Amino acid sequence: MRDFTRVDVIASKPVKIDNVNKTVNIMGFTYKIVMSDKVEMDDNTGYAGKILYQNQEIHVKDGVHKQYRFATLMHEVIHGLLYHFGVSEHDEESIDMIANGMASFIINNKDLLNEWTA
Repeated sequence: MRDFTRVDVIASKPVKIDNVNKTVNIMGFTYKIVMSDKVEMDDNTGYAGKILYQNQEIHVKDGVHKQYRFATLMHEVIHGLLYHFGVSEHDEESIDMIANGMASFIINNKDLLNEWTA
């Protein structure tokens, strides 16, 4: 099982995006998405993303493949959902599986989602 919370594979065609108007709503809370060249936690810079609940920010590593970046965002959003549901205990492997499954579903079913949510 791959740990998608760490940057272990960088795509051959990394994509950089800007930080203008990037937010996500999690349970009524607006989180700013911050793109960063490196994401640090506990003095470790090898992470692909992190969520700061009190600041309402999600930091995502920039310059990686867009699908990897999106899966990282989904991973952090799931952390946010669990936090706002009051669930403090959960394992990263389960979050990785759900995040990657949701990212794949969203990426591969854009037309269906547009039709059903319009």
